[in-house]
Amino acid sequence: MTFYMSEGDYRLYKESKEVKVKFELSPEELARAKSWYRDHLSNCPSSSKSITYCFAETGIGVAVRVECSCGDEEDVTDYDLW
Repeated sequence: MTFYMSEGDYRLYKESKEVKVKFELSPEELARAKSWYRDHLSNCPSSSKSITYCFAETGIGVAVRVECSCGDEEDVTDYDLW
């Protein structure tokens, strides 16, 4: 699973290798991601069909986006958690 850190978080990580960042998907976000991926597979032009999970801290919650290696993406954020 891939995640992105904000610039401030990255600076903190570089200063102390003991910092660990952990993002989790809610059951709803996981269900949305799986559903999107199943629907996407039939139309995906990519041969690898790998997906990346992108997490963005917004200050009020964490936005979650899944991206396919072909460039298609979907926002699967569970905004009810915010």
